[in-house]
Amino acid sequence: MTDDADLKPRADEDEVLSGQSDKSVLSDQSDFVAMPEDGLGPPRGVMRDLRMLDGATFDAILPGLDPAEGAMITAWQAVRAPAHSLARLQGGVMVVAPDFLNYARLLSTGQARAMLELPGPGSLARALAAGVRAGLGVITRPLALARQDFWTVAEVLLRYDLALLPAHLAGAPRLLHANLSDFAFAFERRDFARRATSLLGAGGGVFTQQPAMAASCLARWGVAPAVMAFLCPPGHDDMNDLLADMSAAQVFARTRFVADVSNLTPDLQSVEELAELLPKEVGTLLFAPPVVAAVAMEFSPVDTISE
Repeated sequence: MTDDADLKPRADEDEVLSGQSDKSVLSDQSDFVAMPEDGLGPPRGVMRDLRMLDGATFDAILPGLDPAEGAMITAWQAVRAPAHSLARLQGGVMVVAPDFLNYARLLSTGQARAMLELPGPGSLARALAAGVRAGLGVITRPLALARQDFWTVAEVLLRYDLALLPAHLAGAPRLLHANLSDFAFAFERRDFARRATSLLGAGGGVFTQQPAMAASCLARWGVAPAVMAFLCPPGHDDMNDLLADMSAAQVFARTRFVADVSNLTPDLQSVEELAELLPKEVGTLLFAPPVVAAVAMEFSPVDTISE
C-alpha cells in the first residue's frame, strides 16, 4: 500500500525510536506547569473498551453497562448505539478513529460491503454518504490514491469515521487509532499527525502503545492532545517518571491521561487494586468490557488447575 521509503525510519531518529531521548526532549522545554505538591488529583473514572466487540455483542452489553462508567467505542458502534444508551453513561464516551485494523482486514479481503454494513441495519445510506465525503477530502491527491499510498488511505479511513459520527456525539473526545499514531511517531510523519489532529478537532487526542516515543514526538512537533490514552504497566517506575515529566510540560498541560489496563487479569481491573500502583496524573482507567472480564475469570488458569 505504500512505498518502502515511506515506512523507513529516518537515519537520525535512532535515539527517538529507542526511547533514550524522550525524557530529555520533555525536560528541555522552557515552559512548565507545576503539578500540586500534595493531593491525589481528580477522582479516577472508569471507561470500558468496547471496540473489539462485534455488532451483536456490542448491542447486547451496552444497555447493561454501569451508568457510573464510560465507554470507548468506534464510529460505527456510535451509529448502532441508541443515543440514550450513551447519554446515561456518566463517565462519558470516547471514540477511537478509524477502526483501522478491522477496516484493513475487510478491505484487503474484498469485504467492502461488510465494512459499510457495520453501523447496523438501515445505515447503509449513511455509510455511503460518509464514504463520499471521505473521498472528496483527498480528491486533490489523485496520484496518491491511485497508488494506494498508506498515509492517504489512512486519512480517507479517518475522514470516513469522522463523517460517520452521529451529531449527538459531536463533542465527544476523538482519538487517533494506536497503530496510526505509533506509525506516525516511528516514521516521523509530522505532516500526517498534524493533519489528523486538525481533522479530529478541539477534543482530539491519540491512543498509543508507545507513550515515551509519543511524548517525544508530540512535544517536538508542538501537537497538544486533549486526551492521551496509552498502554500502561502499573507500578513501572519509568512510566511514573514519564507521566510526571509530561504533566509538567506545557504541551501536555491540559491533556487528560487515560491508562489502558484492559490487558490485566480481571481481579486487578479495579480502582481499588490500582490506586497505589498508578501515578496521580492518570485521570481515567480503561478496563476490558464486562463480558470479556467475566469469561476470563470463568476460565482462568487458577480455576482450571483447581478443578
